[in-house]
Amino acid sequence: MMASSSLSHQQSVESEPFSEFEGEGFAVCRKGYDAFINHRGPDVKQSVASEIYSFLQRMGYRAFLDEPELKLGDPIPSNIQNAITTSIVQLCIFSPRYAESHWCLDELLLMLKTKARFIPVFCDVRPSDLRHPHKGVYAPAFAEYEEKGRFSNERLQQWKEALHSSSLFCGYNFSTSNDNVKTLCKDIALAVKQEVENTRCMEVAKYPVGLDELVEDFERQTTEKGNIVGIFAMGGSGKTTLAKELFNRKRRSYHGSSFVFDVREASAKDELTCLQSQLLKDLFLEDHKFMSKNEGSSHLKGRMGRSSNQFLIVLDDVDDRQQLDALLFRDALNSASLVIVTTRDESVLTKAGITSHFKLKEMKKCHAKELFCRHALGQAKPPGRYEKLVDSFVDFCGGLPLAIEVSAANLFGTADVNTWQSELQKFKSSLNLEIKAKLGISLGRLDREQKQIFMDIACFFIGKRVSMGIRIWKGSGWNAEHTIQTLKDKCLLEIRKKPTWVVGNRRCEFQYDGPFVFKMHDLLRDLGREMAREMDVQTSSRRLWRPQDLKLLEEKGLKNILTKSKDKKIRCFNSVFDLSMKSQITYFLGNSDERDLPMTDLLWIELRLNEHEWTSIPSWIPLENLQCLRIIGGHLQRLWQKVGQGPSQLKELLLYRTSSAEFPFELRMLNNLEKVVIQGSFTNMPIIDGRSLSDSLGELGNLRILVLGNCELHADLILSNSGYPESECTSTAICTKLKRVGIQDGNLASKVSVSGEYWPSLKYLVLDSVKNLSAVHLWLAKPLDRLKLKNCKQLKSVSGDLDKGKLTQLIISNCSRLQELPTQLASDLSSVEVDCFIPFNGNKDLKGIEYLHLSNGKVKKYKTYCTKLSKIINMPSS
Repeated sequence: MMASSSLSHQQSVESEPFSEFEGEGFAVCRKGYDAFINHRGPDVKQSVASEIYSFLQRMGYRAFLDEPELKLGDPIPSNIQNAITTSIVQLCIFSPRYAESHWCLDELLLMLKTKARFIPVFCDVRPSDLRHPHKGVYAPAFAEYEEKGRFSNERLQQWKEALHSSSLFCGYNFSTSNDNVKTLCKDIALAVKQEVENTRCMEVAKYPVGLDELVEDFERQTTEKGNIVGIFAMGGSGKTTLAKELFNRKRRSYHGSSFVFDVREASAKDELTCLQSQLLKDLFLEDHKFMSKNEGSSHLKGRMGRSSNQFLIVLDDVDDRQQLDALLFRDALNSASLVIVTTRDESVLTKAGITSHFKLKEMKKCHAKELFCRHALGQAKPPGRYEKLVDSFVDFCGGLPLAIEVSAANLFGTADVNTWQSELQKFKSSLNLEIKAKLGISLGRLDREQKQIFMDIACFFIGKRVSMGIRIWKGSGWNAEHTIQTLKDKCLLEIRKKPTWVVGNRRCEFQYDGPFVFKMHDLLRDLGREMAREMDVQTSSRRLWRPQDLKLLEEKGLKNILTKSKDKKIRCFNSVFDLSMKSQITYFLGNSDERDLPMTDLLWIELRLNEHEWTSIPSWIPLENLQCLRIIGGHLQRLWQKVGQGPSQLKELLLYRTSSAEFPFELRMLNNLEKVVIQGSFTNMPIIDGRSLSDSLGELGNLRILVLGNCELHADLILSNSGYPESECTSTAICTKLKRVGIQDGNLASKVSVSGEYWPSLKYLVLDSVKNLSAVHLWLAKPLDRLKLKNCKQLKSVSGDLDKGKLTQLIISNCSRLQELPTQLASDLSSVEVDCFIPFNGNKDLKGIEYLHLSNGKVKKYKTYCTKLSKIINMPSS
């Protein structure tokens, strides 16, 4: 390290290296170093040692070199000893006169005793000079030591053995007169950097509970899915923690690595160029300050394109595509490199073309409990008296690590159970500021409309069907589908699938509300409700969801609310048994805050009626802006009392176990209807005239879905005159948008006739358990994609011309009397499931079939023209 002439203090007493300074009470500042540079000053201090030190300093690493590191008044030996014992890498520069410094030799002895990485640098000497110090360049120095007798033979032997041991390490060998010293010094600094990075681990978490399992999940889901992976989740979920752990575990496998923190924050401060400079420095050890993002992008892209090195890069907390454009260069990146991007917004990954996504889920209950106990109690499990309290805290935190750590930290050192109870109530009643700030980051990027829908979900729709919310928000004039996707991308909302609607033992083909429901983290729910409370103060519009508010509305009754409170604007979703109406009513009142609408803007209503209570919908219920009407039960003579009372804006209509004498005549006046479901019961089948229904449907130019369940249709259902006598079709109106038709569990006259001329958009037709149905005629049904005929035991014929159709799925099940199929099936038919009597008659047009299911039936004259047929299931023995 230092030449002996640099020290005035000389010891005449023989002792172990540095042992004379132990126990003397020197005030040593205990600092950890990345590298210790052992050298003889007069030989290499101004050249090799200083160059290496400067390179390491510029790269951000802490190296010990005597003059820069030692200050006036510092105890030199003690600080040297501290630097050696705390360094990650020991760098020893052997020069021709190195052995003349006994301080260098003593430092070498101590360096070899540590477990640090040892890197020798042979500067103008050869390893053989160290291997035989008694006869090489170091022989004169040892001869002088022996002549003066200052050091014992034992010490001299230790030095010789240390030099010999050093010669056996792989190191750097160069000549200062012939080689490019600066380049070699940079290479040495890079080697030190690599060793330091391989040893130094980024601090991940105080208590890394469940992290091993999380890493396993990540590896399992992302392996072989590309070298750019996105981790996304809501704020406070532990995305950065996981990224740090992955970075620590993987960095040793790459030539260079860089962890870029807080990309979102840097972008907000217009400091992306600083992050570009960081990448350049981390990966290529180059210091350069870019004047613009374009300059940085161009330089980095070129630099990466010219390098064959494999890099590990983490871009943490990205929230905009432009940030990735400035920091991610997939075309220039080595294919063996790995980039990990963390974000709150999944759409950022999708827009950037990143296809490998890993969603960070909530912590498991067992891990959440342990993490809470570690922070609150300093142990893995709670004592018995804390068990229920810990469960309550953890349940409220909902598996969010940030909330768990913050709530637990407030309890650390507190043993009083009553204090825990009090803190739990505070935590539930008001969001902690740190948690609120973290969760609120994503909300800050939402526009006004998106915030309104977020607050609606938080207040009203958690656990409710997605289709219900969409219909209501469209009635408020909001872009519902796009907003839901935005909230989902930003991890502010989840969509879960619930079991399908089952009638008897069978799943319904068309669910009225769809299978998907809204799910939101409890803390996000509370944040949304807090936003709603703040908005109540700022605007005249209010959201009512708290029990005390709803109770007040229930006491007033819906009629009283609608007729006597017109001066107020509220949004409210409520379900109550209304005593004044003697019926269960569920309704949504609301309006857009950007529209000057009265409080009586009724958007959604469900009426559960007693059998003889109402003869029609009362006139005091405002239907002019109604989007969805559901009537369950009751016996109505007509749907509404006056012709002008009809809900002209109505999009969806459900009549369940409800009979109406004038239905479906009243349907034809609802020109905006998109979905109609009429569902009877086995004991109460609505009676519908088939001809009248055909006429009514022809008037509904916006109808997309029609479902008839347990209905009794008088007369054939004919929406065609092609191939039939003209007298059989009573209407020439065209139902242009109808895509899905399902008829299930009903009685029908003998025939269903569908023509592509009148239903030009029909893609999905289901006839299930329809009694008396004997014939289905399909004529020029060009867009028909799926056809299901199930449990129609009287069905004998499916006829028509499908030659130009797009049918990709045909399922015929339990139609035991079926004897005729169309002579020509679509050649691209890919899936056929047959459970019936089918006379194929060598139909060559079946050659495109790849899958064939035949069971419990008989097949006549079957010939294998199905050249693509790959699978037959349950082929009958006959």
